[in-house]
Formats: sequence, structure tokens, C-alpha cells
Amino acid sequence: MSSPSAPTADAVDGLPAAPPWKTAAWRAGLCFLFFVAGWIASAASHPSIATACFLASCIVGGIDLVEDTIAGFKNRTLDIHFLMLAAAAASALLGHWQEAALLLVLFSGSSALEEYANHRTETALASLFRDVPKTAREVLPDGSLREIPVADITAGMLISVPPGQQVPVDLRITSGHSECDESSLTGEAQPVSKHPGSEAMGGTMNLSGAFTGEALRPASQSALQQIMDLIRNAQQRKARAQNFTDRFGTRYTLLVLSLIHISEPTRQAEI
Repeated sequence: MSSPSAPTADAVDGLPAAPPWKTAAWRAGLCFLFFVAGWIASAASHPSIATACFLASCIVGGIDLVEDTIAGFKNRTLDIHFLMLAAAAASALLGHWQEAALLLVLFSGSSALEEYANHRTETALASLFRDVPKTAREVLPDGSLREIPVADITAGMLISVPPGQQVPVDLRITSGHSECDESSLTGEAQPVSKHPGSEAMGGTMNLSGAFTGEALRPASQSALQQIMDLIRNAQQRKARAQNFTDRFGTRYTLLVLSLIHISEPTRQAEI
């Protein structure tokens, strides 16, 4: 799974580049359309047209596979992309163009769905980071307000939060009443009432009245930051099964290919 990344800009005209999932979706869609056209031509007894459509489907659906397989060769790894490409190529060499195209239709479709899921995750994370307040209003001993960077907030500081703004850090409310939207953190759809003694979590939205609260911890230790750190770590960490697959996948693939190579002369001799 790809990790979240900042939006890229096109090097030629300065326009934002299309998200990877859209490119993958277009390729998967074209791959499917060519396959359907080939299937219709085959049913209508036009084998040459059917073969051309299946070939086009294989080319469109195999672009990403070829790129990923080449990247795997450079890293001296053989993964699922190599196996799928080998299976499709073998089917094509045997003259089974329809099977080869169907294989690539399924794989390109699943790749497009995976890219879309990654895009949704990246968009949600980017929204969290974008909406995090960069400054806060500290209440000084004389009652005046001073705007300071959120990163400078320490436990015990008094922070004023006006209505319509996000709570910068985790606070224990000392004065004021309001309601906060905590859906971004807890999923709670209804606003939560806040009053002196209540805790307001960093990253939630103050909806109605202004309140003042005592900072419970620095911004780097807030509930919002911990959630984002957990998501980041989960994306970078691989599951135990995936680590096992990555470790033995290349060796297993080489072993299977070697066995096929060894058994082929025997099978030919028996024929």
C-alpha cells in the first residue's frame, strides 16, 4: 500500500497531475471494453477481429504489469506482477488470447480498486493535516490574548478557543460553554456539549460558544496527533503474512520455474 503523499504538479503546464487511481481506472476500463468487443466478435465468428481486440486488451491491461515487473527485476525480486505477466504471456503464446485478456482485465480492475482505496486514505489524511490549527490564542495572566504557534503550547497554558475554530490541543475547559463536533476523531455524529471540567480534544471543531481551557499536553501528544501517527505507522508496517510472502516469494517463484524447466523435457519425451 502506497503511503500518503503531497499533490504533485505537472512539469509542463503547472496543472495538478491526475491521481494514480484515475489512470489505473481508465486503463482497466479500456482493457475491459476491448475484452468485451473481442468476446462479441468471437461470438459473431470473426476470429481475426476478436484476436485484435484481445491483443489490444492485453496491451492496455499489461502496461502497469510490465513497468512493475521491470522495477522488480531491478530490485532482484519476483512478485505477483511477474507471475501475472508470465501467465498472460504464456496464454497468448499458446493462442488463448481470450484467457490472457480476461486475466489482465481482472488484475487491472483489482489494481484500480487498490489505487482508489489508497487515494481515499491519502485524501482523508491530507484533510486532517490541512485542517490542523497552526496557531492558538494564549490567555496571559492579565487576561489579554497572545497568538502563539501551536507547537509552542505546553501543559498548563490557558488557551482561548473562539466559536468556529478547531481546538488546537487537548484542553480541560476552565470557563465557557459550547458544543464540539468530534466526528473527525470519534465518529460521533451529534455535537458534544462542553462545560467547565469537560475535556475538548485537539482537532475537534468548536461550534457555538467561546471557551477557555488548560492545555493537558503538547500538540505532539494530542489525541489527533496520536491517531495520525497510528495511521502512518500502520501504513508503513507490513503484516506478518506480507513479510513472509516478501521474504519467500522470490525464492518460491524461482523454484517453481526451475521445476517446470526440469520437468518439461521429461513430459516431451513421454509424448
